[in-house]
Amino acid sequence: MNSIDTTTDVGIRDYILWELIYRTALRISEALSIKLKHINLKAEKPFVTIVGKRNKVRSAYLGKTLTENLKRYIRNNFGKKYDEDSFLFYSRIHGKKTPITVKGAELRLKKYAMLANLTCKDVPVNLHPHMLRHARATHLLESGWNIIQVSKMLGHEDVSTTMRYLDITEEQTLSAMISIESEAEKKIEKKWDSNSLLSFFGKTK
Repeated sequence: MNSIDTTTDVGIRDYILWELIYRTALRISEALSIKLKHINLKAEKPFVTIVGKRNKVRSAYLGKTLTENLKRYIRNNFGKKYDEDSFLFYSRIHGKKTPITVKGAELRLKKYAMLANLTCKDVPVNLHPHMLRHARATHLLESGWNIIQVSKMLGHEDVSTTMRYLDITEEQTLSAMISIESEAEKKIEKKWDSNSLLSFFGKTK
């Protein structure tokens, strides 16, 4: 991200595109298909509506920093009154706003990766947008999210797809399932009060 020149309009656009993809774990095609009508920045928890594979719709929360960046970006590029069917990310070709292609976005990411690699060899020069999505999912899992939450964020229909996608080991799978079961137990409403004989069985040693 530090290799992007944010003193230019194109640099600001690219920075927000990659920030959005990482923060929400979007596919590059999903990010580039976002229109202004899909962005809700006035909600208590701002979010973006995503149309994924097979037209499956899901939402992703944006977070405080990304929300503020998007507000400035939209204000500077579209003004206060705009066509809600306009694409959030676009290129100017002969003065006209044109949707960015997946290939074009991939080439720009590789350009930034090559620049970053000059100072940090850990950054692969063949960096692909999908790596950002995969990295975000892995980081969320490592930070304590359970596999169900990560799966929903990725837009997977089946948790087993997420397991394969993240190359999760049997030990990690067991840990994830225990986490899910623990969360479920916390939400079970107790049907007895403290004076009931049944309350004895609700206690733990």
